Amino acid sequence: MKVDEYFNSPGVTLPNNRDRVRYALFRIGEEAEEWANSELRRYKEDNDGHWPSWTAFKNIFKLRWGESNIPAKALQKLKAFRWKNHKHSSIGEILMTLDTLIQESRISDEDQKKSFLANA
Repeated sequence: MKVDEYFNSPGVTLPNNRDRVRYALFRIGEEAEEWANSELRRYKEDNDGHWPSWTAFKNIFKLRWGESNIPAKALQKLKAFRWKNHKHSSIGEILMTLDTLIQESRISDEDQKKSFLANA
């Protein structure tokens, strides 16, 4: 994760799991923000003050939002894609993006593909 590089930068002192996990949760945004807020509340409300290790947190995050969930993330992006938000892109670039998202989403049904294209 990119944040590991930050933690290893000169002058950065986040020596324990709690500080590293808290920092990562504060930096998470967009579609994972609600999840991050829920995790932060859960860790803070834990009576024992138990926070996961940094390695365990990274694994939890990757399972939920990372590389192992590429089809779900691609489908989410595909559902949100609107060509009007890409006015400066060529039609070829727009179609290439849509095709890539359809492939990553593992959509094989032709009618479903056409539906996503029509809604974009």
